[in-house]
Order: sequence, then structure tokens, then C-alpha cells
Amino acid sequence: MRIVNYSKLLNAFWEKRIVCTLTSCEADMYYYLLKQCDLGNWANPFKLPTKKCEIELDFTRKTISNVRNSLQQKGFIRFKPSRVRGEVAEYEIVGLDAFLEETQTETQIGTQTETQIGTQMGTQAKEKAKEKESIPPVPPNKEKEKEKEKCLNRQLCSDEHSSTNRRTSERKKAEKEYTACHKGRLIFEAFYLNLYGEPYYWQAKDAKAMNSILKKIAYARSHRATPLPVDDESLLKAWEEFLQRIDKAWIMNNFSVNKIDSQYNEIISEIKNHQSSTNNGKNFRKESDVPRYASKDAYDTGFGSSRR
Repeated sequence: MRIVNYSKLLNAFWEKRIVCTLTSCEADMYYYLLKQCDLGNWANPFKLPTKKCEIELDFTRKTISNVRNSLQQKGFIRFKPSRVRGEVAEYEIVGLDAFLEETQTETQIGTQTETQIGTQMGTQAKEKAKEKESIPPVPPNKEKEKEKEKCLNRQLCSDEHSSTNRRTSERKKAEKEYTACHKGRLIFEAFYLNLYGEPYYWQAKDAKAMNSILKKIAYARSHRATPLPVDDESLLKAWEEFLQRIDKAWIMNNFSVNKIDSQYNEIISEIKNHQSSTNNGKNFRKESDVPRYASKDAYDTGFGSSRR
């Protein structure tokens, strides 16, 4: 490939331009010819239709004829006009060869590299072919054994994967079954069945309410003057006792986990009030918790039943 040293070419043009005066049309024509020569990979001389010059330079044919004659007289170009119809004019940039550089080094390096790579690849391919030819064929029995071994390994991997998935599923199921929420659900469902004789239809919102109730019970037990244990077993026992103490008519007529959760504070208040009225009705001495007896004779004898 040939390239032109534009820096040298332009310097030479301006040095010559100082000596030879050029009109703007002549300068345009010269640079236009350089562009066309570049498009043709700097083939010099080159052919160029006059009609193309007219269109792209917006010159008349007479102007083109005058300009190129002037450029030739001043030593910038040489040209051969067309003599017959259909013939194309030929142009030559004077002194262009002095500024052209052959990319011999790049071509040589590229050729050498391609040759070396091609040679190396060919050599390597031949060596691999020889190595392949030198490898003795595997006996059929050994091939069958290898295939059996692969199948066995695949089966073992599949079995191990299935076993792992099964263990994971069982563990998740066990974790789900033995949570405090699940145990609380079983307690409630058993209580509901015993109370109404019908199974309780458990819903997603009931699970959320069950967790909420256990948290409220845990909070109440941990914030007493003397805190009570809040482990799962203690909470579940408290939950079972809590169910047995509910006697609020509205709740009993709308008995559900969700309703109990939403009315928790009201239920606690009613239980406390009920306990207070019951204790007040009992005939115990407040200061010593000693029962009062039905009569003086009973007290004197130390026997008898206290008023309950």
C-alpha cells in the first residue's frame, strides 16, 4: 500500500505557491485533483471525467479547461484531454512520487507474521496428528467399562442430589410442624373442636394472629412484678389456660384466633375483673389468707368447712 507524506507535500506546494501565483480556482482544482488521486490509492497518473469535475467543483467546462491549462504551464500538473467522445481525460500530479512512501516494512512484517503463524499452525497440526496416530486404540472392553463407570457416577450424583433434596424438605417440614405457632394452632383447634364439635377452618390471617397472641402473652409474663418464664412450653401452657378462662359472650359467639388477638386487652380486663369479684366473694381473711369458718363452734373445734 502507498501513502503520501502530506506534511512534505503541503510544504512543497506552499514553497512553489510563493513563486507562482495561483488563483482561487487553480488552487481549488489542484486540491481537488489531490483528493481524487488519494481516492485512487495514489495511482499517478489517473483518469477523471471532466463532467465529474464540473459537478463537484461547480465549474463550467471552459473554466476547467482554462484552469488545468494554467496549472500545467506553472508545473503543478500534466494532463491529456479527451480527443474523442467517450474518452476520459488523464491527469498527473507533478512531483508526487517524491512524497509517496511504500509501506514495505508493514507489508513485510504482516507477510512474515502470517507466514510464521501459518507455518507454526501447520506444524502443530501435523504433530498433533502424529501424536493421535501414535496413541494405541482403547480396547472395546475398557471403553465399555469407562462408559459403565460414567453411568454409575451419574446415578450416584443423581441419588445424592435427590437424597439431599429429600432431607432438606423433611427438615423444613419438621421445622414448620414444631414451631410454637403450629403447636398453638393445634391447641386452639382441639379446644374449638371440643367446644363446638366442628373442626376449625384455619386461615393465613390466623397464623399471623397466633404469633401476635403468643408475643402478647410473652410480654405480659415478662413484665410482671415477678417475671414468669417465656419459653415455648410455658407460653403454650399459658395459651391453653387463657382459652379456658375466656367467657366474654361476644368473643364466644365470634370465636376465632383473629378475634381473640384483636380483643386481647379487653379479654384480659374481663378475666381480671372476674377474678377480683370471685375473690371478694370468697370468705378468706385478707391479711392472713386464713379461711373463716361457718360458726364459732367449728372454729373452736378446728374442723368444719370454710365458706367458699
